[in-house]
Amino acid sequence: MNNLFWLLFCLGPFVLGGLFFAGLVNVNEAARILGLTPRQVRYLALKERLPGKKVGRDWIFDEDKLRSITPPTLQRGGARPGSGPKQKGK
Repeated sequence: MNNLFWLLFCLGPFVLGGLFFAGLVNVNEAARILGLTPRQVRYLALKERLPGKKVGRDWIFDEDKLRSITPPTLQRGGARPGSGPKQKGK
């Protein structure tokens, strides 16, 4: 989203008489959409693995972009060395 959109979103209640922009969700709603906890959503947004924008202390997300995310996009880079099953006898 462009900067003008975010400026209008942030200043909307003051400049535009409380105009609400549909399609934007907060952390709790993003967590519900993705099947994650709000804490996980904030962490992934901070690490830029979720398309969101921090406004003050809060995060806002485009609902359409969240719904287009597939689970592999959210996964880490892979398993850590030594995290697999242990082999017996060695």
